[in-house]
Amino acid sequence: MLILMDYSYVNQTLTKSGYARVGVHSLNFDRYIREGEKTQNCLHASLVGSESRKWKERCEQAGKAVCKEMERMMEVLSQKYSIYQYNPQVKYGEHELFFYSNRGWNGRNWYDHIQLSFNDALGVNKKDELLNELLDLLFDMESENIACRVQYETVPNYEKLRIDAAERYDVIKDKFVSCWGNIGKVKEVEEDGKKQYGFFKKGAKKYYMPLLDEDMIFGIKECG
Repeated sequence: MLILMDYSYVNQTLTKSGYARVGVHSLNFDRYIREGEKTQNCLHASLVGSESRKWKERCEQAGKAVCKEMERMMEVLSQKYSIYQYNPQVKYGEHELFFYSNRGWNGRNWYDHIQLSFNDALGVNKKDELLNELLDLLFDMESENIACRVQYETVPNYEKLRIDAAERYDVIKDKFVSCWGNIGKVKEVEEDGKKQYGFFKKGAKKYYMPLLDEDMIFGIKECG
């Protein structure tokens, strides 16, 4: 099985500056089409027509074959892990993995895409441990038609962000600053009963742009 690592959803600014770490979000399984197969498919589609019944039947047969491989894989994983929405006996909150597939899409009774997301309640370290176990299992599974994409995510250190954002505010309050190319001031505001920061453009009294703690740290520049 081809296994790929996807860091495209990771906030590199936060992780490289020490305000977050990289964590795993999910395992995403899709049909893997090899280069030789792609060439054969293109040739066949050009011969019979990509809108023809023969081509659609060929695609459906290939999809059902992938589904059988995925079902065998899920049988193995479900024996070791508690997977919500796959095993009807597993209750939400007691699961390790959350199962989603595209079965039913366009009326199909089979699937060729699976996402296994991790229960956030497990914590970052437990999720990493679980990921390593899963990858060991997947590496040993022989499948030429499935690719697994490991999607990583940003796990912020909210306390560090909160403290440093407050320190930043103490420096810039009552001063004109630049934010997203605009000149204005940052003030403390309330959103849904929660205190946070808002950027008021120069001259604005009522309307503002809400700021995250990370915006306070990385997005605000003092005017010279």
